[in-house]
Amino acid sequence: MSAPSVSYSMTIRLEVPAGGGAVSQLAASMETLGGSVTALDVTSSDADRLGIDVTISATSTTHADEIVQKLREFEGASLAKVSDRRFLMHLGGKIEMSSKHPIRDRDDLSMVYTPGAARVCQAIARQPPRHHPASSRENA
Repeated sequence: MSAPSVSYSMTIRLEVPAGGGAVSQLAASMETLGGSVTALDVTSSDADRLGIDVTISATSTTHADEIVQKLREFEGASLAKVSDRRFLMHLGGKIEMSSKHPIRDRDDLSMVYTPGAARVCQAIARQPPRHHPASSRENA
């Protein structure tokens, strides 16, 4: 079996009985299955129950599913949510565009965007830069 990887990492929110070592038993159970517990955070507590987020790395999607199933069967635990950390990273996309120059007013916007940018594009089309985009400035 290969080693657990962050590529197959998930955070699982669940409630377990307070006291009696339920959290340590749960962590030991995950380790026995070959998962690697990388974080354990208490999210709520009262006299009877603990809310915890446990982050576990698995070796594959199938292995991650096996770990979740074992948690569902863990005595006294109630599983609230499973979050695949890789999928969470992709929510809303991964790439963003941002301006290299501050845009403080309408003039700045015209310099970096239409119609100002069109002039630069036309100059590049007429004579592509040889080494660096700034080399075509005299043609703009």
